Amino acid sequence: MAKGQEQTVSPELYADVCPKCKGKVHKASGENPSKEYIDAVNEAINRVIKDGYNSNYNAELTSITAKELASTVIKAYSEIKQDWNAPDTEMIQRLTQDVWQFSSAKNYQELRDLTLLLKDEKGELRSLSDFKTEASKVIGTYNENWIETEVNTAISSSQNAARWIEFVQDKDTIPNLEYQTVGDKFVRSEHQVLDGIIKAIQDVFWQTHYPPNGWGCRCEAVQTLETDTTPANETPDVTIPKMFRTNLAANKLVFPKGHPYYEDIPEHVLVKTLKHIPKEDAFRVETYKNTPVLTHVLHEAHELHNNKIITNTLIDKYKSISKIELLPNISDKELELKKKFYPKRWHEYIGAKNPDALIQINGKDTVVEFKYLTGNGKHIKRYLEDASDKSEYAVMMLTRESKLKEEWLKEKLDMWFLNTDKKHFKGLLILDEDAKELYKKSNLL
Repeated sequence: MAKGQEQTVSPELYADVCPKCKGKVHKASGENPSKEYIDAVNEAINRVIKDGYNSNYNAELTSITAKELASTVIKAYSEIKQDWNAPDTEMIQRLTQDVWQFSSAKNYQELRDLTLLLKDEKGELRSLSDFKTEASKVIGTYNENWIETEVNTAISSSQNAARWIEFVQDKDTIPNLEYQTVGDKFVRSEHQVLDGIIKAIQDVFWQTHYPPNGWGCRCEAVQTLETDTTPANETPDVTIPKMFRTNLAANKLVFPKGHPYYEDIPEHVLVKTLKHIPKEDAFRVETYKNTPVLTHVLHEAHELHNNKIITNTLIDKYKSISKIELLPNISDKELELKKKFYPKRWHEYIGAKNPDALIQINGKDTVVEFKYLTGNGKHIKRYLEDASDKSEYAVMMLTRESKLKEEWLKEKLDMWFLNTDKKHFKGLLILDEDAKELYKKSNLL
């Protein structure tokens, strides 16, 4: 590197990983990282070097890292909880979003470090062969050495996040948690003294000590029926690294926000990288009853569980549906980006609001808004106005609390359609909790 320039992220980044286990003994199936990841990174880096540096981000590199970490998150979370409820669905989406943002930051720092290598210690341009030699060291650090710690962190964070969801749900019947190490000879001394500490789930102890609380941490918290908690004066005062003095699970994070990757990154760079992820990489693909259901990494996390209920209900009930995409939430400032996710005929209607889904019905893509209405449903016309502003079709599900009758719905909603000037809005389907049709405007489904 040129004189006066230093690598943007310290080579000692994960130096405080557990000195005994070196952070390499997490439970993980297969290679860590996978051979596919290493090969894909090397190919992408070679293309970056060949094409030259004309950008401070590379969506391909971000995608490769994010997919490796995201698949780790889902697999590790599922080892603790196989059946996901609403909090699980939101947690998984938040964790997935976090690894994408983390991967974007990592990509930015790696490219900065590679750019610094273009000149040597005297400030003179390196030869291509010299540059490749030096670049291979940086690439190895980021994508072999560091990724191993990062994958292990993703495993630990995800498993402890799954447990945290259970702890919160059970706190009224099992209010206390116990700190537990893995109990082997590799446990670091600072964590050994925490083993057996019992605190109520709402105790501030868990805000700073809930695992993982360091790189390579393999500890966990477990529920306990013990009613006596550890007094403050008997709680060991151990040093927790500053960036880990948080509860990652409660904050729905995989990596701490104080990670050096996030230092000195312009916000627009992170946003730009995330927004320009290749479309085929940005969706998590699942199948329900042999029908593909694709969830974008930027789909609203707090809506995802209810949207999945509607999605599965539609697939169960209507055989004309061949695919459903749950769409990203994108700022109205990114109009051109939004167009990537919609059929051309819809481009003129794209505005500030984001519809929930693109549903393939009888081979044709339809822009759809979902509404999962709790309570008595008395504000249904307000929700219809909102849906009609951003979609061409709306699907609403009512819960058992709803007091709305079919006759009332038909009278009020038929009148709404008669008077609306929103010609792009083609129809509405309202289902009750048992998937019975209460109202249907249009034969689309």
